[in-house]
Amino acid sequence: MVEWAIFPWQDRMFTSADETLLSRAVASVENAFANEGGGHTRFPGLEWFVQFDADRVYLKKWRNDLYAGTDRGKLYRISSDQRLADVTGVPISGGRRWTFDIGENPDMMLMAAGGPIIKLSNTTTEVLSAAAPNTTHVAVVDGYVMGIEPFSNRFRFANVDQPTVWDPLDVFSANAKAEDANSLVVTPYREVLIGAQEHIEQYERLANGDQPFARRWSTGQGVGFPYTLVADVTGTYGVNSKHEFVRFFGQVSQEKSQDVRQSLEEVDDWREAWGGELAVGGRRYMVLQMPFATNPYGTKGLTFAYEYSNNRWSFLYGPLVRGLPTRYPAWSFERCWNKTFVGVPGGIAYFDNSIYQIFGEAWPFLVRTGHVDKFGPSRIDNLRIRVKRGAALQYPAIRNELGAPIINERSRAQIRNEQKSSEPMLLGLRCNRDNEGFGPWMYEPLGPEGASTLIAHFGAMGTANTWQFELRCSADVPVETTRMEVYVERLGW
Repeated sequence: MVEWAIFPWQDRMFTSADETLLSRAVASVENAFANEGGGHTRFPGLEWFVQFDADRVYLKKWRNDLYAGTDRGKLYRISSDQRLADVTGVPISGGRRWTFDIGENPDMMLMAAGGPIIKLSNTTTEVLSAAAPNTTHVAVVDGYVMGIEPFSNRFRFANVDQPTVWDPLDVFSANAKAEDANSLVVTPYREVLIGAQEHIEQYERLANGDQPFARRWSTGQGVGFPYTLVADVTGTYGVNSKHEFVRFFGQVSQEKSQDVRQSLEEVDDWREAWGGELAVGGRRYMVLQMPFATNPYGTKGLTFAYEYSNNRWSFLYGPLVRGLPTRYPAWSFERCWNKTFVGVPGGIAYFDNSIYQIFGEAWPFLVRTGHVDKFGPSRIDNLRIRVKRGAALQYPAIRNELGAPIINERSRAQIRNEQKSSEPMLLGLRCNRDNEGFGPWMYEPLGPEGASTLIAHFGAMGTANTWQFELRCSADVPVETTRMEVYVERLGW
């Protein structure tokens, strides 16, 4: 009997086993995330905000302006109307990833990258204090400025509300294990966490007494890669020395990377690995990037997005180069003016929910299922997907979404609208029967603006024992899918 049956693709992405073993889990979700309808939604694209000379850009919000530190040691201030000002007095040095925090009294922004702590309190940057240590991490809690000493287990702190006064005796040692401290973070709950390869120690402020800090506890797992340590209201996350992505809370640590454990174990280059909190599209992610690792396509750059509210992972890639995905271009994220900004090579971008490209370059959405065998020997006479259609949105013609004017005579919006009118809005699907290789792509139009039909039919797929499908879209158009169904007849039991 031929009947419509749901094709399983609503389960989590799972890369900790060979694809041929997956009968329900999804093999790959790229530039997309799982939605509540049992399907997948395309990640929003990136648009330029300001451009300047830099390869790596690290962002921080302060005093209702956005600040950008670069790998060249410069610091820029950017206002909401896209005005750019170089506020570099003393360049930041050290060659490491920038860390930031905000001094509370007096009000100042503090920065470190492996050299002296730099402050910005007036018009340009300057060294905080000649007595302060060189450090990779700077943090502030309750008026105390802190920094870890390189190649030691110590962290030093300045006098309360006197960030330029550093007494050589104001020092603590994270000595639960004999190893160097490699990271420092203050959680939203004002806990001071000192990370090392094999353990983390938590310090808290003492309300009274001779010492301002006291160690509360230590964990049995550490931070294998310092810049992956990120704290938010749900906990503190990082990658340990076993290459596991772990959530730390209290003295408990819980691995969150079971679904991608094998992918993390196979990372061939952890240099400059980093993590960051990302808020976009009403969702919250922890992004984990290994910028020099070889990805499954053989190019450099491997980026994961972990949506911790539903414990799901997906891949983020950059634009295609010679037909292959590249590194997702982010080096940092920061929320400002009700937008999420991204530090990218060449400047600052922002997420635009009406764009599904990266700076005008093709940026494919892709979902690949496992090898489903639930139907046994079977014939599929039709396949249909419920998908949002008629969503070829038109860009605003005068101002971008931030309200900033587009100065050039022919706006980027007009150019994009002209491109969209001639570019086919197609959703592609191809089938791998019995793991004999994918067949040719089949395409269905997503419809002109205003089209209301929700179902896309792809026709007959043939006969097989196992079925794998790949869904792809490179057009500059949103993709929202829910249910996939097949019109299937079992040929044997």
